Amino acid sequence: MLKQGYYNYQYVFLPKGSEKGDEAMVEGTHAEAENDYYFFVYHRKIGEIYDRLIGFDVKNSNNPQD
Repeated sequence: MLKQGYYNYQYVFLPKGSEKGDEAMVEGTHAEAENDYYFFVYHRKIGEIYDRLIGFDVKNSNNPQD
């Protein structure tokens, strides 16, 4: 019986004959995740009360050269 509260656990795959578990087999890795990153560059001239967008780019974690 589990009591109410916080439990910290981890699932791992343990191949036969091995003493070390592999969590990537069950959970995956962050390297497999695909993310888009948006970059905004702003500039405010002296005396102005607003920021001007002067640059924008989108990068993808699986293809960062584009």
